[in-house]
Amino acid sequence: MNRGESPASSQGASFTDIGESPFRDAIVRCCRRGWFLGVAVSRFGPCRPMTRGMLAAVLWRMAGEPEPPENRDDPFVDVDAEQYYASAVYWARENGILYGVGQNRFAPEEPVTREQLATVLYRYAGSPETAGELEGFADAGKVSSYARNAVEWAVERKILAGKGNGILDPRGSATRAEVAAVLMRYEMSRLLLSPQ
Repeated sequence: MNRGESPASSQGASFTDIGESPFRDAIVRCCRRGWFLGVAVSRFGPCRPMTRGMLAAVLWRMAGEPEPPENRDDPFVDVDAEQYYASAVYWARENGILYGVGQNRFAPEEPVTREQLATVLYRYAGSPETAGELEGFADAGKVSSYARNAVEWAVERKILAGKGNGILDPRGSATRAEVAAVLMRYEMSRLLLSPQ
C-alpha cells in the first residue's frame, strides 16, 4: 500500500476529509498549485504526519520539478528510484535543502518536526538574514541550536505560528495540513517582500 501521495488525487476542493480542517483553504490552494497530492483519490490526509519524502516532493514541485543531473550520485540506500519522491530527494540534497540522516540513509518515511520544517524552508528560501526573536514563546529554549536561525526567521515572517498559550512546539510533528498552511504563509511572505 502506498503510504505517500497518490498521483490520482483531485485538485483539493473535492477531498472528503478536509471539510472541518481550519487549514482547508491552504490545502485547496496548495493542491491547485500542484504542490501537494492526496493520499488517495478523495482524501488528503490532513492529520497525517508530513514525512521527509513528502516534504522533499512538495518543495521540488514548488521549484518547478527540475530534472536531476544525469550522472547524479545516489548515496541513499533507502530511497527507491521508483518512489514518487526519488527525484525530489536528490534535487533537495544537491541544492543543500534536505540532507540524509547518516549511514547512507535519507529516512523518507520519518516524520518532520516543526523546527525541521522551518529549517528546510529556510534553506529553500536561501537562508536569509533575520532579526526574529522567540522570547514570546515559553518553550523557546526547546528549539535545537541548528534550527534557531530558521525558526526565528519563520516566526519573524509569520510563516510559522505558535499553537496558542505561548507554545511553539518546535519538536512536535508537523501534519500535512499544517505544512500546507506554512507553505501558503511562506508564499504570501515572499510575494510581499518581492520588488514591485
